[in-house]
Amino acid sequence: MAVFGAIKTVNGDIVLGNGSLVRGNILIDQSHSWSLFSFGKPRVPKVVVGTHSKVEGEMVFKREVELWVHDSATVGKVTGATAKAYSGEQPPEE
Repeated sequence: MAVFGAIKTVNGDIVLGNGSLVRGNILIDQSHSWSLFSFGKPRVPKVVVGTHSKVEGEMVFKREVELWVHDSATVGKVTGATAKAYSGEQPPEE
């Protein structure tokens, strides 16, 4: 898979399959809406950069995320999260 541009979301997961290329930034923005009712802690989006994948732009996270980067993947500057490395086919379940 190749993406020529930015990937943006607020609550969605992002999974870059094996050999993916992103020629742009990845952004997970904070929600700008609010609700009168809160049902516990909000779901934390999961971002996975798979085997031999490459992100040429920056990865910017303006809210809490779970970020996994395969040992063979390369990514640009990461702001707002700490990447966890993994070496199997998929990151471990937490």
